[in-house]
Amino acid sequence: MPTTDAVRVIRNLAFRSGVANPRHLAVCGYLFKFGHAVPINDETRAVRKKIGLNELPATVHKFPEGLKEVNVLVEETGLKKVVEAAQKEAQLKEAQKVEKK
Repeated sequence: MPTTDAVRVIRNLAFRSGVANPRHLAVCGYLFKFGHAVPINDETRAVRKKIGLNELPATVHKFPEGLKEVNVLVEETGLKKVVEAAQKEAQLKEAQKVEKK
């Protein structure tokens, strides 16, 4: 098995066990809230326009009704539960650090 595949498997197992980088959890939060991992801001819109693209990609940014479908997918796949468990684990670890101080 290639090293990159092994690392991906290990990361997936860790994530399912509640071990996650806070930045990765933030990206998941964007997905749940906006239906897209990278929210579109004014700077991104300007860059897209400058290079000849529509300001909004053909995602839920352009079709907001698709957000309901995204949320069905994250519920059905179990991603939302895994993320919530990882967020709770991160909060517990942070509280333990505060207690030790």
